[in-house]
Amino acid sequence: KVPLGESQFKAYRKVIKKKFIDKTGKQTIGVKLQILRQLSACPHRQELGEYRSKFEYTPKVAAVLSLIDTILNRNEQVLVFSAFTEITDTISRRLLEARVPHVVCDGRMSQKKRAEAAMRFKMGRPGIMLAGQASMAYGHSFSRVNNIISTSKDWALDLWEQEIGRSWRLDSVKDLNLYSIVSVGTVEEAVERLIDEKSNSASMVLDGVSMKPRSENEDLNRLLSEAVHDFESIDGKDHVDERKLEAEWPMLVEQLRNQGVK
Repeated sequence: KVPLGESQFKAYRKVIKKKFIDKTGKQTIGVKLQILRQLSACPHRQELGEYRSKFEYTPKVAAVLSLIDTILNRNEQVLVFSAFTEITDTISRRLLEARVPHVVCDGRMSQKKRAEAAMRFKMGRPGIMLAGQASMAYGHSFSRVNNIISTSKDWALDLWEQEIGRSWRLDSVKDLNLYSIVSVGTVEEAVERLIDEKSNSASMVLDGVSMKPRSENEDLNRLLSEAVHDFESIDGKDHVDERKLEAEWPMLVEQLRNQGVK
């Protein structure tokens, strides 16, 4: 779990306190939740408009890069999944600055180019893949990879399970390390709980226990209610100044640069 950046927090608070109404006068809970999810993962996203933060280097990005450094120090490969291209691009730019070889595979590339990049990664050259969740969670096998970092998730449970399934194979050579980077006090925490609940519900159904499904509206209302409660638990507390993170970046970039030349 990582804290929010100060600018990120202010943008998130602005949205959490606003009611989003459609033309018929009804609340659009889904729209609000989607904006909150984007602010949790990539607050500098252009589509956020007036709710956009000006900083792309967030505590989440810093945590992912620090974790990559730790994994490379173990001489292991790492697969980094993201639901948003913005966070993928931010991590990629930082790795390029540190001269750390990596591949990017997401829906902006042709299937042929993704396959070629995936093959290079499977051969261990390079040791980092930044992968789009929607385009790389199916149809690939990376059994030699024992580290997966999830920077952001889709609403769908099956995509998270499929992410794990890319490396957790019958012929896996090591235990799989799963790192889910979650912004504290945001809708991401509620999504994590929902994923756990849905996983448990699926197990109960498989074991023969009947579960009454909730409607989509019930799920959305509950998710928003939990997201508001989680945010209120951190409102008024200290958050990380993104400018301080930038001041700490030269030290991390040097560490990563040393990894890149091994």
